[in-house]
Amino acid sequence: MPKPGGMMRYGIPEYRLPREVLDKEIEAIREAGVNILVDRRIESLEKMFDDGFDAVFIAIGMQEGLKLGIKGENLHEVVDGISFLRDVNLGKNIELGEKVAVIGGGNVAMDASRTALRFGAKEVSILYRRSYEEMPAYNEEIEQAMAEGVNIEYLVIPVNVSESNGKITLECQRMELAEIDESGRKRPVPAKGSEFSLELDNMLVAIGQRAEIPNGLRSITGKNGNLIVNTDTLATSINGVFAGGDIVSGASTVIDAIAIGKKAARSIDQFLGGDGVIERKFVERAKPEFGSNGINGLNLSRQMPIKKAAIDDNCGFNAMSGCYTEKQAIEEATRCLRCDLRFALSIPSMPPEKWIEINEKNMQTIPNTEGVLQLFDGDKNLLCIKGTMNLAMELEDLSGRLEKASYLIWEEETMYSKRESELLQQYMQNHGGLPEGNTTELDDDLY
Repeated sequence: MPKPGGMMRYGIPEYRLPREVLDKEIEAIREAGVNILVDRRIESLEKMFDDGFDAVFIAIGMQEGLKLGIKGENLHEVVDGISFLRDVNLGKNIELGEKVAVIGGGNVAMDASRTALRFGAKEVSILYRRSYEEMPAYNEEIEQAMAEGVNIEYLVIPVNVSESNGKITLECQRMELAEIDESGRKRPVPAKGSEFSLELDNMLVAIGQRAEIPNGLRSITGKNGNLIVNTDTLATSINGVFAGGDIVSGASTVIDAIAIGKKAARSIDQFLGGDGVIERKFVERAKPEFGSNGINGLNLSRQMPIKKAAIDDNCGFNAMSGCYTEKQAIEEATRCLRCDLRFALSIPSMPPEKWIEINEKNMQTIPNTEGVLQLFDGDKNLLCIKGTMNLAMELEDLSGRLEKASYLIWEEETMYSKRESELLQQYMQNHGGLPEGNTTELDDDLY
């Protein structure tokens, strides 16, 4: 690329990250002594070492959008979101029609939709295959996109794209959420008879990213296309070659990339014979002073909100989030939270939770004595209260018949009938009836 900054310059829209801020930070890196070469493409690691470099850190990110895998997605009117944002940030002439659909639910989809509005699209809709709760984009990004006029259609997937007279027809299928899959989210499945079509001018695909890996780096890639490294040192299988960031972990945040860069710098310093200490201390950290009244000077006033730009037709690519005035910054600085004290204070030890999980290990700890059992469901709602001559045997019997039972409380009590009656009366006073398990005919002597 012609300028440094990677995805911060060519992926993140300017209204989220003003270029003057990015340029200022890159200039600080140059002033520290770093030589930055642009408009270069690296195809061979061997050539890097031949050119005299002693170590190489690969942080090429994930600069290529994923394909949908449907018929018609190679049409001219269908563009991946990453390429769209890159072309915008390169200043290319972008031609978008009035009606645009964006496929995906992450931050790239939000950026692409809001940028499409700024390029003249009159109607922008995001199509996402899951519900709002599963959407990976930040809530703030979703809210701002909707405030600017982006429409979000949930539980929808594209099935087929066709073109006619410069317009495209997007065939879609509505979805339903089934059981949770390996991603930890509910799996979307097609709803029968719910097909529909949309007439569009353009479609932007933002369903994920992958790396564009030069052939000379493919020897250190895994099956998923990411680079394989030692997680402790970030070293690859090639001596002197390190890697980190999205190309190793998958798409993540800028702050994660910065943290990985520092970790890599420590490892490379050690590889080159250093001690791995890269941090500079500008001032010595003073030990926190505790006042006579405990935490002295702790200010619990609320944070001053940052002013947001008004959303209108003229907002363009100006920054949507402002910053503090000098007066506000000074006031915010006096709102010291005494983090030095907070980190010095130990976390108070909490009393043990009274519920224990019903599992094989815990059931072995229940004694064969008189007492009272209280069984709860997964949300810790009371299911059953039962006094018994043998706690262990009763628990085994009840847990086998109360399928929802997940937790229990038990107590040893020789007068278990009296204690059972007390607990039941207390429950009835608070809830107006017996627990669910006590109203079910589990056995003849339940109560």
